[in-house]
Amino acid sequence: MGVSAGNVDEARAAIADGADYLGVGAIFATSSKADAGGPIGIQGLLQIVRISTLPMVGIAGINASNAASVIRCGAAGVAIISTIVGAEDVECATRELRGIVDDAKRVR
Repeated sequence: MGVSAGNVDEARAAIADGADYLGVGAIFATSSKADAGGPIGIQGLLQIVRISTLPMVGIAGINASNAASVIRCGAAGVAIISTIVGAEDVECATRELRGIVDDAKRVR
């Protein structure tokens, strides 16, 4: 069961309640989801990574220029909406982001 966490307290509560993984964010500002909350940034993600061994997926505002930083911080993956569905070539955008994530995982 995945649980969203936007701060350390929410992450701790999710862990105590038996979450299997955490959806962490909003990492960056996004217009895709009005209820995403304010961005916690890479520092907020790092705070949550430090208190949990659960797999984490970074959420919100993630694109080709910042996806690698989310992975390098310890996230297992990223959840992306706008960058892919708003792309002229969805398949190409998806492949590019997949490559960025895979490369970041190899070097962390």
